[in-house]
Amino acid sequence: FKVYIIHISMSTESVIYDRIKNLASGRVYPTVSTENTQLPMIIYTVSQSKPEINLQANSNLTVATIEIDFFSVDIDTILVLMDECKALLHCYRGNSIQGSFLQNTITNPEEYGFSGNQQYLVYITT
Repeated sequence: FKVYIIHISMSTESVIYDRIKNLASGRVYPTVSTENTQLPMIIYTVSQSKPEINLQANSNLTVATIEIDFFSVDIDTILVLMDECKALLHCYRGNSIQGSFLQNTITNPEEYGFSGNQQYLVYITT
């Protein structure tokens, strides 16, 4: 009688979604939003991914850049959403993510309201 343990790792996108899915009243989308989405909303994208290499050999880590865009009619909502997202993702470690670190934050006035962007550097076990 043998017992096999199968480890199923979640994709980076699904781990990020699982962490932030309740922000902006659940209006959180990968890459693009659905048509006619109400504001506020959040769009997240894995924009870069490459193997982490050290001097001794290839590691079992991949480094990814996660872009998170925030959209709202007022700047106060943008700032609250960005703070809530930072609380969920900055220094997060779990599932296949070995570390998630906030790298950059910006806000911009837009024709329809305001937008914000956060960029995270994420280390993922491969």
